[in-house]
Amino acid sequence: MAFSPDGHRLASGSADASVRLWNAHTGQPIGKPAVGHVGAVTSVVFGPDGRRLASDGFDETVRLWNADTLQMIGNPLMEHTGNVYAVAFSPDGHLLASGGGDSTVRLLNPDTGRPIGQALTGHTKSVHGVAFSPDGQRLASASLDDTVRLWPVTAGPQLLCNKLAANMSRKQWRDWVSPDIDYHTVCPGLPVPPD
Repeated sequence: MAFSPDGHRLASGSADASVRLWNAHTGQPIGKPAVGHVGAVTSVVFGPDGRRLASDGFDETVRLWNADTLQMIGNPLMEHTGNVYAVAFSPDGHLLASGGGDSTVRLLNPDTGRPIGQALTGHTKSVHGVAFSPDGQRLASASLDDTVRLWPVTAGPQLLCNKLAANMSRKQWRDWVSPDIDYHTVCPGLPVPPD
């Protein structure tokens, strides 16, 4: 469930694949439920201006809705290859982050429905929580791999890789990332220095 920014409405997602709006003062439903997901809706969130609502679910999609009419906006956003468990708007409403069963975090432009950059990878299990910092410069993700990761929003992985000459060595990986997470190259095409 999620409150609207003005606190007057609640949105809920359900195992019956619907999204519903509720009057937060009376507890009464507002209008008819939105349908479109195929499978349980796992997360709902209002945009910061209260005009849009995002939902995600077991159908591997993120959907945008008009928060007044519950009409779907555009096509489903299908960037994940597993159930989607978490969705969050950036404070300015220009980014939408989602986390899924494919162990990735995705950034989308909610105005165009297009992905922004490559998937953020590093988690080894499902991502069940995403949240933007109040200034919108960082994104946090939480996973069933028992880690929380912080991502810079303004500098995606490819931008960072473009500035590097090599990947981390295996020793650097063990020291800086974790000895318990299998080594992998973060920047394809860059050399791996010897230990």
